[in-house]
Formats: sequence, C-alpha cells, structure tokens
Amino acid sequence: MGKENKKNKTDKPKKEEKILKTSDYTDFISEIKEMNSNISKDIEENRAEEVKKGFYLGFNQRLLLSIVLLIITIVELVYCVAMGFAITKSELIKYKINSDIDYKVYLRPNEFYETDYLEKDMVYVASLIDKIKVKYDYKFNVNRNSNIDFDYKIIGRLVIASTNNQNIFYEKQYDLTDEFNDSIKAKTDYSINKEVSIDYPYYNSLANKFRSNYAVNTNSYLEVYLLVNEKNAKDNYYELNNKSKAILTIPLSQQEINITLNNQNIDENKQLVSSSKFIVKNTGYLVISIILMIFMIVLMIYIIKKIVLLTNNKSKYDIYIEKILRGYDRIIVNIKTIPNFENYNIIKVESFQEIIDVRDNFKCPINYYVITPHQKCEFFVTNNNDLYIYVVKAIDLDGENKNEEK
Repeated sequence: MGKENKKNKTDKPKKEEKILKTSDYTDFISEIKEMNSNISKDIEENRAEEVKKGFYLGFNQRLLLSIVLLIITIVELVYCVAMGFAITKSELIKYKINSDIDYKVYLRPNEFYETDYLEKDMVYVASLIDKIKVKYDYKFNVNRNSNIDFDYKIIGRLVIASTNNQNIFYEKQYDLTDEFNDSIKAKTDYSINKEVSIDYPYYNSLANKFRSNYAVNTNSYLEVYLLVNEKNAKDNYYELNNKSKAILTIPLSQQEINITLNNQNIDENKQLVSSSKFIVKNTGYLVISIILMIFMIVLMIYIIKKIVLLTNNKSKYDIYIEKILRGYDRIIVNIKTIPNFENYNIIKVESFQEIIDVRDNFKCPINYYVITPHQKCEFFVTNNNDLYIYVVKAIDLDGENKNEEK
C-alpha cells in the first residue's frame, strides 16, 4: 500500500505538466493561424483593389502623368519668366543737356564804382577785382523715365602757357568744391544749382610771379568749370556714360580782362541707341523660375529614360519576369484564373530564389498568376495547407537592380 501511494504521488505531477505544455502549444497554433488569416486577407484585399479599381499606377500611367506635369511646369515657367523678366528692344533715346553760367565780379574799394560788383559780359580792370562769384545752373532731360547717377564738382585749372598757346609752361588743378553724388529713379529730368567764389588775386599773383621770376612772355588763365558725369544707375535699361563740362575762362596777368564762356558738350540735343537687354523685374519670380527650371530638367530626364525603355519595348519588370519564365519554364505553371487563398496558411517570401528552395523541398510546381499585365504578378507554391508566395511589382523594380540567380 505504501508503494502504491508513493507511485500515485509521483504520477500526478507528470500529468499536470503534460496538460500545461499542451495548452501552450494550442495557444501558439492559434496565434499562427490568426496571423496567416490576416496575411491572406491582406493579400486578397490588395489584389482585389488593384484588379477591380485600377488603383496601381503602371508604367504607362506614370509616363503620361510625368508628361502632363512637364507641360504644366513649362506653362508655369513661361508665365514666371514673363512676369519676372523683360527683354528691352532697341530704341532711340534722346536727351538734352544745357547749362547757364552766371557770374558777378566783386570789386575792391575804389573811388570810381559805386556798386560792390559788376555784372557779367563786361571788361574788368584786373587790379580792382577782389573775387568772382560763379553760379552754375545745369539741366538734364531725357525723353523717357530713367535711372541715372550724377557725379559732379567744380574745378579750377590754372594754365601758364606761351603767348601763342602752343606750349604750356605750368598747370595745376584745384578742387573748388567737394564731389557730389546724386541720382534720379524713374524720372526724366534733373538739375544742379551750384555757386563758387573765386579768389582772383591769388591766382593772378601766381601767374605774375611765374612771369617775373623766369622772365618769359606768357598767356595765363584760370579755367573754372562744372564737371558732370552722367552714367547708368541700377536697373536702367540703356547704357549712358557721358561727361559734360561748362567752362568759364578768366584771363590772368593782364591789366584788363574779358571773361569768356565755353560750354563743352553743353547746350545741345544728344541721342543714343539702346541695345536689347535681359533685365529682372521681380526677384520673387526669379526664384520660382529657377525652382521650376530644376524641376523641369528632372522631369525631362525621367521622361527620356522612360521613352528609352519604351523604344526598347521592355521595362525592368518585363526583363525580370522574362528572365524567370525563360530560366524556370519547366517548373512554372501559368494560371489564368484568380486563385483562392482562403484555406491556406500564407507565408510571404522576399525573393524568387526562396520560392525555388520551397519548390525543391516539396517537389511541387510554381504557380504564376498575372494580376496587372506588365505591372504586377504572383509566384506561389502550395504544400498541404501552407502557401508560399512571392509578389513582384514594377514600381518596386524602378531604380533598383534585381540580381537573381539563373
């Protein structure tokens, strides 16, 4: 009795251990079945959608879509270029420059003249001159709105020459004012009003000293002129680079003087022919145009590659599938009807070589079914309730090199 009781005690735990392992195995099998059921359902749903709804974008559809996008991009690029850029035409530009010089000769205290100064265009006694005030009135006018920069200053040039003016003994330039910078933008006219005081006795004494020190006969004078440089400003559509000089000549080393005026390149109508130019009107459209240009180039490269494939009549997908069918024709069965996977445990594989390995293990044929011609197909092998499937899509092969063993 004691032995039987002992035997019963040892048998009981073994029975409980066996029941526990069976329960765990049952749960594991249930999870696998549930997982296979989900995989099967997922494959069926995806295949049904692609076959019935045509959801999948094939080679031709993607090529057509790319061409449509290219046309839209070109239209947008043309619009942005038209809005952001401009090509100016050759045009005759007319402009006019004139300058009026007024001056007054101020006198030293004397017993003859009751006024402090004398007006212009008179003959003056050199020894009575204290200073000369010169006023420049410059006007610029062009026949269309323009962007022009103006640099100007008043300059004095002392010249000591021979009596016949063929030789210059001495000359020196003096800046009588600072240089001024101004501009117009989208305007047609501009004016300058500047006045300068000339210390006549100073320059006259320099000329007299040179003649007396070196005992030569001289013809000395002081040129006082307003020098204006008219030039292109930013975004001007024609080229302008002109210098205007209105000169007032004051004789030196003479007992009586007669001041003369010489308007060099002044008081005349001028014209120039503008050349055709490509200018930017809007920088925002410039940036958009560059982006569209890059996108258009990428699209064109993509379309050219696709057209090359069309001319070869074979896509990467077709070449890949033909290689499989040609190499394994004896073990592949072409199926024309949609297979039903409801009662199978579905196992997805990642390459055709794995399907070959399954076939070699179970000695079963490989089934081949075309879902969408030239776009998607399935290779699968069945063994009892297990189904091993390899799905090939054209979109997955684009841009990739698939190396499969023959």
